[in-house]
Amino acid sequence: DRFDNNNNNNNNKSKSNNNNSGEYAVENDDDERFDRISLGLLPSSEGGWPTAVSCLRRTTGGWLHVHANVPTAERTEWTHWLCRSLVRIAAVERRRLRVVVASSSSDEEDDDCSDWVAVCHHIERVKSFAPKVDHVVADVFVGPRNSPKMPLLDGKSCPATTTGVIDSAGFTATPLDDVFTPSCALDEQGILHQNWMRENSSSI
Repeated sequence: DRFDNNNNNNNNKSKSNNNNSGEYAVENDDDERFDRISLGLLPSSEGGWPTAVSCLRRTTGGWLHVHANVPTAERTEWTHWLCRSLVRIAAVERRRLRVVVASSSSDEEDDDCSDWVAVCHHIERVKSFAPKVDHVVADVFVGPRNSPKMPLLDGKSCPATTTGVIDSAGFTATPLDDVFTPSCALDEQGILHQNWMRENSSSI
């Protein structure tokens, strides 16, 4: 019955956790993962992005709805920086999965998160949060480039460059090496300082 199945699953998890890396072994069960996650924390949800990416379905990826307070003048740069950040997080998650699979007795393939991309399909200005600072939400697909959930551009798949932004002008690829870091980003210690908001507001 269901109770016995749950116990068996828990026992299997406990056995699979006994590996040299000390990490949890990867389960081959996308039913326990998600294809849509809302990151609604303001002024920034950046601290939750790695967890959100790790919870997406590994076979198809999914959508992240990322809220943030962003300087109006930096919205385009913030969107590209967001995509670049998410695809890098996905690459880190891929490497973590490979370590876990290699150190466990699991027969699962280690390339479930390989070749992942991040494409912002839409960004919405929700409201003004402060002078020259907007509350925005970006709808970003994060997942394999061949996923059926991959957003379409004029009814066709996005270009092979994949990571980038779709807007009224079409698809703009995001350079993964040289991207402007917006003033509303967390610092290296994961702290969001409010000076950027005061500076933007006082420059009216």
